[in-house]
Amino acid sequence: YYARLEHTWWGEEDDWYNWWELGGRYIDSQNQRGDLLVRQGEFWFNLSGPLQSFVRINPEFGQRGYQGEVFDENILGVSFRMQPSGSMSLGLNSRTGRTVDYSNAQPADQVLLRPFLDLNLGRHLRLNFNHAYQQLEVDEGRLFTANLSELRGVYQFNIRTFFRAIVQYLDVDRDPTLYEDEVDARNRNLFGQLLFSYKVNPRTVFFLGYSEGLESTDDIGFTTMSRAVFMKVGYAWVK
Repeated sequence: YYARLEHTWWGEEDDWYNWWELGGRYIDSQNQRGDLLVRQGEFWFNLSGPLQSFVRINPEFGQRGYQGEVFDENILGVSFRMQPSGSMSLGLNSRTGRTVDYSNAQPADQVLLRPFLDLNLGRHLRLNFNHAYQQLEVDEGRLFTANLSELRGVYQFNIRTFFRAIVQYLDVDRDPTLYEDEVDARNRNLFGQLLFSYKVNPRTVFFLGYSEGLESTDDIGFTTMSRAVFMKVGYAWVK
């Protein structure tokens, strides 16, 4: 079962906002055996304002079925983004509240924060930075804390050619005593990729790249786990 209702108010010429809306939905889903998958009510308030800003407040209340059990899931989502100039945009997405620890099938409290920053440096260079911070706590303590960072840069030589570089870093701290299965107390991953692209014509594009992934655990420092040189040619057929 699914129902949704939403209404939007558009601003007048002299209003400081562009538009705002209120909405809500209800979903009730079960599998063929009659087990609950999700039963959730959700509401949202969205606002579009000056400097291409956008705000969303989004509470969710309900239950979720997993491995034969039913868990309460009450989440507050808050999102914000804006573009103060033509060369920069920034924002933050967050989700906090009661959720499910899917690794151990138990209730947990989650904090998830995702800030981002986009920069256009001149006509050719674009930089994107985003980060994800997540922590999960259960009744016995902090299950894990994870940080995932990514820096992406694209240099557009011309309409046909660009060069892209990506660096990702993941750092996860766990409490192994709170897991049913054996896990490392800490894992770190470092990934990098270089990509060159050349568009031969509107239907043909050529890619050449290199990627490498490194991993570190409690007992072993950073060790190369994967390394690849790749090439790809794409062609679009038009009838």
